[in-house]
Amino acid sequence: MAEAEEHRNGAYARLGDEEAGGENAVPVKENSVKVGDGERSTLSAFPGSIKYLIWNEFCERFCFYGMKTILALYLVQHLRLSENESTELVHLFIVACYATPIIGAFLSDCVLGKYRTILYLSVVYCLGNWVMALSAFPEPDPKTRGTLFWSTSAALGLIAFGTGGIKPCGAAFGGDQIQYTLPDGPMKERIQRQFFSMYYLAVNVGSFFSTVAGPYFRIHYSYSFAFAVPAVFMMGALLIFWFGRKTYYDQPPQGNVFAEVGSVVVDAVKLRERRADGEHWLDSAKAKHSSAIVEDVKGLMRVLVLLLPTPIFWALFDQQSSKWVFQASTLDGNIPWFFNITIQPDQMQVNLLLLNLLLIIFSTATDIICVTRTAFYNVHEHCHRFFL
Repeated sequence: MAEAEEHRNGAYARLGDEEAGGENAVPVKENSVKVGDGERSTLSAFPGSIKYLIWNEFCERFCFYGMKTILALYLVQHLRLSENESTELVHLFIVACYATPIIGAFLSDCVLGKYRTILYLSVVYCLGNWVMALSAFPEPDPKTRGTLFWSTSAALGLIAFGTGGIKPCGAAFGGDQIQYTLPDGPMKERIQRQFFSMYYLAVNVGSFFSTVAGPYFRIHYSYSFAFAVPAVFMMGALLIFWFGRKTYYDQPPQGNVFAEVGSVVVDAVKLRERRADGEHWLDSAKAKHSSAIVEDVKGLMRVLVLLLPTPIFWALFDQQSSKWVFQASTLDGNIPWFFNITIQPDQMQVNLLLLNLLLIIFSTATDIICVTRTAFYNVHEHCHRFFL
């Protein structure tokens, strides 16, 4: 906490430099943002690092969904796997993508910090995408089927480790730019809210366009080209992130959060006899841990209870990446009354992404109209930000 306060008061944020004012040091000035200036656009009050993170996330999500959208059909049509085998591999890949964030969080919190975790694992991510594109380049041949299968599996492993490893860091790293570089006040709170709206808008816009574009490239060019386009976007994401390196605040590793949470739970059980009547079962751990960390663990436990049913939902929801695509392959996607377009089986997944995109747009519009003082001024501001 003392270090965070130091940065708020004008210290240097370091990206690996041992001394303040090093090559990558970023000066953080206390008066860089004037709070309470009602005539000033909120956009101009954002830290300069935010634009790099927003565009980085857009490109990364375009890459991930552009590859994932066509994956099931690629495994069946190019590698000649059965639909069941393809489904198994697709969902094994998805599981890996959402299990590796634990590793990414550990590296970020204990070893590398958020900046280096994102940077290094983005390189792994890029490598996986190019291996995927090269694996799809040869024409299907029974003699090379085994080699292509293992190269594809290796590519998916690299992509899963890359995307999963950076997943817990992106939004948190953006939050750090605001939390530790802007003075407390109403403007800071407003910027925090708007940053996350913009961040997840970038996520959904990137996902939407790649889900539409991926099948188009697959049909009109080739699978290799369809995988190469996301690879190019991921390289763009890496370069954009690297270009902003001198503007970032990078909080040093703070220690193993998993071990700390586990220690609180274990000590609460050991010291349960000290707990007074009516207290939470974790309160007894306050004898060895700070009240703040115990309260955080209590909040975590409440959230975990709410999340218990979610695996059932996601087990069904993610079938749209496999079984739903194969089912759509048996249907006629032509819409004669709407410009005679034909929706491809893997483009069917765009429906839920479009829903998420519209939810964010409508919620942002509601915030503009109901929360801000001058609706017209802020509509202009948000439209300007959107087109930027």
